[in-house]
Amino acid sequence: MMLLKAILIVLVAAIAAAGLSAVPFVARAQTISPEVQRLEELVAVVNRGDAAAMRAYLQANSGNMMLLPLLHELYRLSTGLEVVRITTIGAQQIQPQLVGYTVAILRNKATGDEQALAIVVEPQPPHRITGLPILHPSLASYRRSAPI
Repeated sequence: MMLLKAILIVLVAAIAAAGLSAVPFVARAQTISPEVQRLEELVAVVNRGDAAAMRAYLQANSGNMMLLPLLHELYRLSTGLEVVRITTIGAQQIQPQLVGYTVAILRNKATGDEQALAIVVEPQPPHRITGLPILHPSLASYRRSAPI
Protein backbone atom coordinates (compact mmCIF):
# COMPACT_ATOMS: atom_id res chain seq x y z
CA MET A 1 0.00 0.00 0.00
CA MET A 2 2.81 2.38 0.92
CA LEU A 3 4.63 1.49 -2.30
CA LEU A 4 1.51 2.30 -4.38
CA LYS A 5 1.11 5.62 -2.58
CA ALA A 6 4.77 6.47 -3.21
CA ILE A 7 4.43 5.62 -6.91
CA LEU A 8 1.36 7.83 -7.20
CA ILE A 9 3.16 10.73 -5.53
CA VAL A 10 6.15 10.35 -7.86
CA LEU A 11 3.85 10.13 -10.88
CA VAL A 12 1.91 13.25 -9.91
CA ALA A 13 5.16 15.13 -9.25
CA ALA A 14 6.55 14.07 -12.64
CA ILE A 15 3.41 15.22 -14.43
CA ALA A 16 3.46 18.53 -12.59
CA ALA A 17 7.17 19.00 -13.34
CA ALA A 18 6.55 18.35 -17.02
CA GLY A 19 3.87 21.02 -16.97
CA LEU A 20 1.17 18.66 -18.18
CA SER A 21 -2.41 19.33 -17.27
CA ALA A 22 -5.71 17.86 -18.35
CA VAL A 23 -7.46 21.24 -18.18
CA PRO A 24 -5.91 22.83 -21.32
CA PHE A 25 -6.60 19.61 -23.18
CA VAL A 26 -10.27 19.75 -22.23
CA ALA A 27 -10.53 23.44 -23.07
CA ARG A 28 -9.15 22.86 -26.58
CA ALA A 29 -11.43 19.90 -27.17
CA GLN A 30 -14.48 21.91 -26.15
CA THR A 31 -13.88 25.03 -28.24
CA ILE A 32 -16.98 25.81 -30.22
CA SER A 33 -17.42 27.34 -33.63
CA PRO A 34 -18.42 31.01 -33.93
CA GLU A 35 -21.77 29.92 -35.43
CA VAL A 36 -22.57 27.70 -32.44
CA GLN A 37 -21.51 30.41 -30.00
CA ARG A 38 -23.72 33.02 -31.70
CA LEU A 39 -26.68 30.61 -31.86
CA GLU A 40 -26.41 29.87 -28.14
CA GLU A 41 -26.12 33.59 -27.31
CA LEU A 42 -29.06 34.43 -29.56
CA VAL A 43 -31.32 31.81 -27.99
CA ALA A 44 -30.34 33.01 -24.51
CA VAL A 45 -31.22 36.63 -25.29
CA VAL A 46 -34.52 35.62 -26.95
CA ASN A 47 -35.44 33.51 -23.91
CA ARG A 48 -35.09 36.56 -21.67
CA GLY A 49 -38.02 38.10 -23.53
CA ASP A 50 -36.51 41.55 -23.07
CA ALA A 51 -36.90 43.64 -26.24
CA ALA A 52 -34.19 46.09 -25.14
CA ALA A 53 -31.75 43.22 -24.55
CA MET A 54 -32.54 41.80 -28.01
CA ARG A 55 -31.91 45.20 -29.60
CA ALA A 56 -28.64 45.66 -27.68
CA TYR A 57 -27.47 42.16 -28.63
CA LEU A 58 -28.11 42.77 -32.32
CA GLN A 59 -26.44 46.17 -32.23
CA ALA A 60 -23.34 44.65 -30.64
CA ASN A 61 -23.20 41.38 -32.58
CA SER A 62 -24.91 41.95 -35.91
CA GLY A 63 -25.63 45.49 -36.93
CA ASN A 64 -28.55 44.13 -38.98
CA MET A 65 -31.52 45.56 -37.12
CA MET A 66 -33.85 43.99 -39.70
CA LEU A 67 -33.46 40.80 -37.63
CA LEU A 68 -35.07 42.39 -34.55
CA PRO A 69 -38.70 41.67 -35.54
CA LEU A 70 -37.75 38.03 -36.11
CA LEU A 71 -36.35 37.77 -32.59
CA HIS A 72 -39.47 39.38 -31.13
CA GLU A 73 -41.65 36.90 -33.02
CA LEU A 74 -39.54 33.95 -31.90
CA TYR A 75 -40.19 34.90 -28.29
CA ARG A 76 -43.84 35.85 -28.78
CA LEU A 77 -44.67 32.55 -30.46
CA SER A 78 -42.68 30.35 -28.11
CA THR A 79 -42.35 32.09 -24.72
CA GLY A 80 -38.93 30.50 -24.74
CA LEU A 81 -36.83 28.08 -26.74
CA GLU A 82 -34.85 25.06 -25.67
CA VAL A 83 -31.83 24.03 -27.75
CA VAL A 84 -32.35 20.36 -28.63
CA ARG A 85 -29.22 20.04 -30.77
CA ILE A 86 -27.05 21.99 -33.16
CA THR A 87 -26.39 20.44 -36.53
CA THR A 88 -24.92 21.16 -39.92
CA ILE A 89 -27.26 20.98 -42.87
CA GLY A 90 -26.11 18.15 -45.11
CA ALA A 91 -26.97 17.20 -48.64
CA GLN A 92 -30.73 17.39 -49.22
CA GLN A 93 -33.05 18.43 -52.00
CA ILE A 94 -35.34 20.85 -50.20
CA GLN A 95 -32.91 23.78 -49.89
CA PRO A 96 -29.60 22.69 -51.46
CA GLN A 97 -28.17 26.23 -51.19
CA LEU A 98 -28.03 25.81 -47.40
CA VAL A 99 -25.69 22.79 -47.32
CA GLY A 100 -23.03 23.41 -44.69
CA TYR A 101 -25.01 25.99 -42.73
CA THR A 102 -25.14 25.65 -38.96
CA VAL A 103 -28.65 25.25 -37.60
CA ALA A 104 -30.08 24.96 -34.10
CA ILE A 105 -33.00 22.63 -33.62
CA LEU A 106 -35.12 24.34 -30.99
CA ARG A 107 -38.07 23.13 -28.94
CA ASN A 108 -40.82 25.70 -28.63
CA LYS A 109 -41.69 25.81 -24.90
CA ALA A 110 -45.27 26.86 -25.61
CA THR A 111 -46.14 24.10 -28.08
CA GLY A 112 -43.40 21.48 -27.69
CA ASP A 113 -42.82 21.60 -31.46
CA GLU A 114 -39.35 21.61 -32.92
CA GLN A 115 -38.23 24.38 -35.23
CA ALA A 116 -34.97 25.15 -36.99
CA LEU A 117 -32.97 28.36 -36.78
CA ALA A 118 -29.97 28.71 -39.11
CA ILE A 119 -27.28 31.31 -38.72
CA VAL A 120 -24.62 32.91 -40.91
CA VAL A 121 -21.72 34.79 -39.34
CA GLU A 122 -18.75 36.70 -40.69
CA PRO A 123 -15.81 34.38 -41.39
CA GLN A 124 -13.36 36.62 -39.49
CA PRO A 125 -13.59 37.90 -35.90
CA PRO A 126 -15.69 39.35 -34.39
CA HIS A 127 -17.97 36.90 -36.26
CA ARG A 128 -20.97 39.22 -36.38
CA ILE A 129 -24.28 37.70 -37.41
CA THR A 130 -24.99 38.44 -41.07
CA GLY A 131 -28.15 36.42 -41.52
CA LEU A 132 -30.76 34.05 -40.15
CA PRO A 133 -31.85 32.15 -43.29
CA ILE A 134 -35.43 30.95 -43.43
CA LEU A 135 -35.58 27.17 -43.42
CA HIS A 136 -38.13 24.74 -44.71
CA PRO A 137 -39.88 23.21 -41.66
CA SER A 138 -38.82 19.68 -42.64
CA LEU A 139 -35.18 20.59 -41.97
CA ALA A 140 -35.98 20.72 -38.25
CA SER A 141 -36.03 16.94 -38.27
CA TYR A 142 -32.59 16.64 -39.87
CA ARG A 143 -30.36 14.71 -37.44
CA ARG A 144 -26.75 14.94 -38.65
CA SER A 145 -24.54 16.18 -35.79
CA ALA A 146 -22.42 19.25 -36.32
CA PRO A 147 -18.70 19.31 -35.71
CA ILE A 148 -18.68 21.76 -32.83
